[in-house]
Amino acid sequence: MEGKQRYSKVKNKILKDKILKAKYVIYNDKKHLTINDLGYKSIYQISDLSLKRWKSYFGSGGKIYIDKASLRVFIPSQYSILFDKEGKVLLSKGSKKPSQANKLKRVYEKNNLNRKAGGLNIYLQKNDKFTKNDRTRFIILTENYISEFNSKMNNLNQVNHIDSSLSDLENLEIWNNFYIKHGAQIPELRGRWEKQYLNNTTDYNSNDSFDNEKLEAFRMKYKRDYPDLGF
Repeated sequence: MEGKQRYSKVKNKILKDKILKAKYVIYNDKKHLTINDLGYKSIYQISDLSLKRWKSYFGSGGKIYIDKASLRVFIPSQYSILFDKEGKVLLSKGSKKPSQANKLKRVYEKNNLNRKAGGLNIYLQKNDKFTKNDRTRFIILTENYISEFNSKMNNLNQVNHIDSSLSDLENLEIWNNFYIKHGAQIPELRGRWEKQYLNNTTDYNSNDSFDNEKLEAFRMKYKRDYPDLGF
């Protein structure tokens, strides 16, 4: 990847300087906003904001980050450049977002591994493809989660990343297999994983260490249901 130099043509000097000094972080949708979230289609659109708005954002402690996943795969600027959540009021585009009624309705069966990306609010359409935005989100999120998992494993236990040369349906299957086997070991996904597979919402505490007996019971159950996953 080209790294930060791909943003060297940004004309807004304040914004360009902040980007070139930005830290690489793992994207977290609870902490970060993308350029797309703010209503813009590219870094060049948002760079046209007034100097006053940028000074207000940075003056109030707002920062710019770059998604760490962009070091491994190409991610468009509207998804790779990240802002603090507090920037929504200062930086959001004034025009209204498209009506929810105009969005394509996604039809899926609950807990159907062939339609939904496990642990993520992303679904395949009827044509077995993601929308353009969902595909980008899927790649970013799964890249970060798999990288986080691999960073804690030795080389023998590391898993393969999503392959952009494969179809959406094939990559969805790869991710769901990973999520079933390892989702409980990722803090951001653990609660959703337990709710789906262990039905343990009443006793769930995000600070608890994971119960290995529950995980083993899960493995035994899904070894019968999904023999190809290699439990």
